[in-house]
Amino acid sequence: MSDLISRQPLLAKIRKIEEEPDYLHKGEDWTVGLTIAERLIEIAELAYPKKGKWIFTRYYTWECSECKQNPTAGMGYVQRKEELFEFCPHCSADMRESS
Repeated sequence: MSDLISRQPLLAKIRKIEEEPDYLHKGEDWTVGLTIAERLIEIAELAYPKKGKWIFTRYYTWECSECKQNPTAGMGYVQRKEELFEFCPHCSADMRESS
């Protein structure tokens, strides 16, 4: 889709509004509006999940290609790729192989 936007730059702009001097005079409704906008962005991100893949690292662990987190940290053993999650438990990236 051509109308998708990047989440981080948009959130940065919303948060920058909070730093403006006039922001303090805009009242509680303005604060609520910004909070709602941030939540809507988070919900929209769930509607269009990231695609990722599991990467086996040199430390004999797996990591997500999107967030670089280990999905099995603290489990005490290294899982086979076939045993890993279909979605990253940290960033919700879809790890299923595309057909």
